[in-house]
Amino acid sequence: MSKINNRWILFATVAAGVLGSTCAGAQTGAQGRDESAGVPDIVVTATRRSTNIQRTAEAISVLSGEIQRERGQQRLDDLQRSIPNVNFNSTSNTSQIYVRGVGNTFILAGGDPGVATYQDGAYVSDISTSNTSMYDVERVEVLRGPQGGLYGRNAVGGAINIISAKPTDTFEGRFDAVLGNYDRRESEGYLSGPLGFANTDFRISYQLRHSDGYTKNLIADQAGAPGDLDDLTSHAVRVQTLTNFTGGGSLRLLFSYADEHDNGAALGVKPTIYSDLYPAFLLYGERPSSDPRSTYANIGENDISVYVANATLNVPIGENKLEVTGNYRRSAQRYTNDCDGTRATSCTFSRVTRSDDYFADVHLASSDAGRLRWLLGATYIYVDQDQSVDVNSDTTIPGLFLASLTGGRLKTEAVAAYGDVRFALTDVWALTGQLRYGKTVKDSLGIHDCASLWCQCDKFPASFEDQ
Repeated sequence: MSKINNRWILFATVAAGVLGSTCAGAQTGAQGRDESAGVPDIVVTATRRSTNIQRTAEAISVLSGEIQRERGQQRLDDLQRSIPNVNFNSTSNTSQIYVRGVGNTFILAGGDPGVATYQDGAYVSDISTSNTSMYDVERVEVLRGPQGGLYGRNAVGGAINIISAKPTDTFEGRFDAVLGNYDRRESEGYLSGPLGFANTDFRISYQLRHSDGYTKNLIADQAGAPGDLDDLTSHAVRVQTLTNFTGGGSLRLLFSYADEHDNGAALGVKPTIYSDLYPAFLLYGERPSSDPRSTYANIGENDISVYVANATLNVPIGENKLEVTGNYRRSAQRYTNDCDGTRATSCTFSRVTRSDDYFADVHLASSDAGRLRWLLGATYIYVDQDQSVDVNSDTTIPGLFLASLTGGRLKTEAVAAYGDVRFALTDVWALTGQLRYGKTVKDSLGIHDCASLWCQCDKFPASFEDQ
C-alpha cells in the first residue's frame, strides 16, 4: 500500500518580535548579557538561523540546560513542568506531546505526530523511543503554534528543538552524583577541551541512572514474572568533535548511544463493582489490586536502545551562511505488560519496534545585516520501520480466546523545499512570509496472516524474528 502527500504551505504574518516571544525563562547560558539593563540576550535557532529571542516574531519558550540540570529534568516528559502550553502523555511507553492542546494520540508506527521533535537539527520519527535520556543539553526550544513552513506537516501543534552542549576550546568538566531511597543512584557529567591538533575541540558526556521500582509486584516470586515495576536502569554516552576552519566555518561530528532496560510502568487497572467486565474474575475469580502501589504482573519488560551519528557543516559563502546537517538514527524497543493486573495470565500486551532514520537538511541563510533577511533550504527524510503489536486476551465467553497481531513494515520517504523571508519594519515589528513544498510517499507491508478476531499466533513473522 502506498500513500502520497503533496502539500503547499504559505504563511504571511505581521508580528511583534518582543510580544511574539512571550516566555524565555531565566537563562544561565545566555550570551551577551547587558548587566545595566538586567535583561540577557538569548540566542535561539528556532527559525533555522541564530537570532535574538527578543527580536524573533515567534511564540518561543527556551529552557537552558543548566536550569534543566538543577531541576533534575532528565527526560522529554519533564518539559511539561517548566514550559507553558506543553503537555506530555505516554501510552504503552509511546510519547505523545501536545502544545496548546494540539497533538496526536496515534501510537503505532507510521503515525505522524502533531508536534515535531528535533535533536541537534535532525527530525526524530520514532515516538516509542523519543523519551529517553536527555542530558548535557545547551538548551531546549519549544515553538508554539503551527510551524509547517520550516518544519513540515508534522508540526501542526509546534516543534521542539533539543540542542546538545557543544565542545569548548578550553578544558572544563563537571561531575554530578545523586543517591536516594529505592536504591536511587545517578551520575552525570562531561569533559570538554581542545584536542591539540587540527584546531579541533572535543566533548564527552555521559549519564547513568538506576532506581528500584516503587510499585510492588505481588507475584514477583512466580516463574517468569518481573520484580517491582516503575523501576529504571539507563545508560547514555555522547562523543563530539568540533573543528573550526581557518577561513571560517566549522564541522561538528556527534556520536551517541543510549539504552534503557527495566520492568516498565505498572498498568493502572483498578477493581470495580462490575465484576463481569473482567474475564479474569469470571473465569478464575481474580481481581486487580486495590492498592495504587501494588499490582499483579505476570510479564513486564521495557527494553530500548538508540544509536545516533550526526554531522553538521557550517560554511560562509560571502556574507551568507550555508549549513548542512546529516543524521542517522537507529532505535529499537521491546515493550510488554500485563493487561488486566490480576494473577491470571488472561491478558498480555507486547510491542516490538525497530526503526532506521536517515535525515539530511541543507539551507542557505542571508546575512543578518540589513532589514531584508531570507533563507532557502531543502530536507530529505527516509524511515524504515518494523513493528508488531501482539494482544492476547481471554473473553467472558468460555472457550473463546482473543488474539490480535498487527503491524508490519513501513517505509517513508519525504522531500521538501522551503523558503523564509523576513523584512524588519522596525526594531520590533517584522513582516514575514514562508513557502514550502513537500512530497511524502509511504509504502507499507502489513501483517495479514493473523489479524482475525479469533486466532492464535505462536510466533512473529520471519521479518521480526530476524531482528
